[in-house]
Amino acid sequence: MSSQVDNSNAGTSTSTANTPPDTTSVPPNGTIGPGEIILTERFLSDPIWPQDLTLSLDQSNWAKWNKWLTLLTEGQGFSAWLSRHLQQPNISTHPKAHWIWNNNDISLHTFILRHISPIEYKFLGQLVKDSSSHSIYEQLKQCHEKLGLYTQVLLLKKGLETRFHRGTHLSGTISDIHQIYQQIAAVGPMDAQNIFAVLLLNALCEDFQDLQSNIQATSNDSKFSINYIIQRIQNKESLQRHRVEQGVPNGIADPTALIASDNRKFQKLICTNCKWANHMTDFCIQQGGKMAG
Repeated sequence: MSSQVDNSNAGTSTSTANTPPDTTSVPPNGTIGPGEIILTERFLSDPIWPQDLTLSLDQSNWAKWNKWLTLLTEGQGFSAWLSRHLQQPNISTHPKAHWIWNNNDISLHTFILRHISPIEYKFLGQLVKDSSSHSIYEQLKQCHEKLGLYTQVLLLKKGLETRFHRGTHLSGTISDIHQIYQQIAAVGPMDAQNIFAVLLLNALCEDFQDLQSNIQATSNDSKFSINYIIQRIQNKESLQRHRVEQGVPNGIADPTALIASDNRKFQKLICTNCKWANHMTDFCIQQGGKMAG
């Protein structure tokens, strides 16, 4: 639902100065709110929304999903709800406008929830029931845009693995690469030091996933730096050398590996805060996580 007036994209309409609004132009399902804004009750829908476009951390598809949602809300007059530029009218002074604003917000709220993955839905927690569409959108934005250096590693790998192929739309591949670029840029700037850090972290991904995860978990700490990453890697090397001297077989880097099964590398990453898979506490938006509201 949204307000629909003279300009359907704006979602609101105001009368000229010192001129009372023309009540005959207010539709039956609308009313005049604060500032002479005409609010109209409507339902948000999009029959051409891609069936496979569901927001998911696993797919790293925030840029595409956000683009579709932004265009939809602007085209149907919901952008003021998504951005929260239009505040909810006071129930005492404008009861009908308050009710319409609330129902329009619920419509956008519900549309967003229908187009996110179960993991994202779980991450939102009480926001699903108790918050506005704007609050839900901002929480999802924070979750997907501020994931840290390792996310940039994964996105860079995805970009480097993308290829132009004969018989396919080359412009489509350009669009795919541009989306990956936008996601990398949204995480934060990548100067020469960051690129070096990305390369070092990426090189740990096969045989030293435990070390990679531990280093990534400190990426927001003040001590995090290139020297810190190198020091952690060199400490691992010293520990390995010491274990070889003690008779521990080569390739066994940690005591826990002695009892690990052959399929250890396929185990999922589990958050110690919310107990859900595929993220760490640093990226958890549930209460107690570092990205919590």
